Amino acid sequence: HGGGRVAAGVPARSQSVAWRLAEAGRIRPGSVALQRGDITSKWPLTGKVRGLRQKRADFSDRISRWRPEQPSAATTIICVGVSASACGIPANAQAHVLSVTVVPPAPVGYLTLWPVMIYGQSGGGSKVTCLMGMPSAAGLFHRASVQSGGGGNIPSADLSRELARQIMKELGLQPNDLASLQKMDWAKLNAAGNAAVAKINPQAPPTTGPGSAPNPVPRAGFSPTVDGRIVTVRSFYDVAPEISKNVPMLIGNVSEEGNRMSSRPTEAEWHATLARSMGESKAAAFIAAMKKAHPDRSIRLLSYGVNGISSRNNVQRMVRLKYEQKGAPVYQYYFTWQSPMLEDAGAWHTAELAFCFDNTKRCEQGTGNTPEALALVKKMATAWANFARTGNPSQPGLTWTATDPTRCQTMVFDNRCRMVDDPEGELRRILLS
Repeated sequence: HGGGRVAAGVPARSQSVAWRLAEAGRIRPGSVALQRGDITSKWPLTGKVRGLRQKRADFSDRISRWRPEQPSAATTIICVGVSASACGIPANAQAHVLSVTVVPPAPVGYLTLWPVMIYGQSGGGSKVTCLMGMPSAAGLFHRASVQSGGGGNIPSADLSRELARQIMKELGLQPNDLASLQKMDWAKLNAAGNAAVAKINPQAPPTTGPGSAPNPVPRAGFSPTVDGRIVTVRSFYDVAPEISKNVPMLIGNVSEEGNRMSSRPTEAEWHATLARSMGESKAAAFIAAMKKAHPDRSIRLLSYGVNGISSRNNVQRMVRLKYEQKGAPVYQYYFTWQSPMLEDAGAWHTAELAFCFDNTKRCEQGTGNTPEALALVKKMATAWANFARTGNPSQPGLTWTATDPTRCQTMVFDNRCRMVDDPEGELRRILLS
């Protein structure tokens, strides 16, 4: 659709893209291409409307033959200037569709289309889960990775309005004085925002922090807001959105999410901190279980691991929501590699990024770029690249199986990479109790 004769209602720019694709030798204008490995089949969609309907039905019949529920890793469907549903492509195959509609003009001669993967870490993980529930983002990406974050309990529109009113009060401005707000010094605005957030939100418990599970009470802040129009759900907090059901996911975290290098608690100080948030008996049981599970680690390093265990619970909640959709698979990981470069650093919040981006040399101050780091980076970067390309992170010699909420099958990334059922399961269940 976009070749000309049945282009009614298709923007001229879409038709231009169709011709550019044709000139690049990728696809003929007015057609849909199904590419599988080295086999390319094309069905023209030009002609009279009633003929088009028949060709769409024929296309739908033929496309079903390649088992869209288990598509080839090399399968890509390209629809030029028309939606996948309009082509009759089954819903469970639409995650493999690249639909070219209105895009900026591209240089004539070459245009390559690839599946799009989005992934974010910490607050970036929350951006990924938010996008997975936004109707305006539907179909714009085909894989998603959520790393040490995600599934936030974001505020309602009413709570965000309350925050805005409080900020204006802190600044001494009238509620609608936007002109003065736009001229405000950034430092003063930032201070007023922090003061307003502190007044509106309840105090967070000591165990919250980087990578930990979202607070059960929505907190006001500078974040997405459930406005019912752009952001319609608390994605992967309340529900796994239907619009991203067919997008496969990676979800995981690191073991020492709570690393604050300035924190050096004694065991008594750590015990007191935990007791304030979870009670004396639960704190004692948790510390004993942590010491039993990791007898070689210092109290300081164990204290950094509390957020890592909390984050494991957040991962399991998102995994359960995704799994229960019965759509695309979900894979989970746990990064536990201990840096040799920094005292009691462990696997700190963001530590995995050097590995999945193949940047251990660039981040040598943290990784050492040691032989062990080089062996691990090859496996992790390959897994992320394979997932982006095919939707499956497995590689020769390291099969990564999809997870479910019963076994919690998890790829542990360390000097010895391996699949483990529910690593740190006993510890995370103590936190849940």
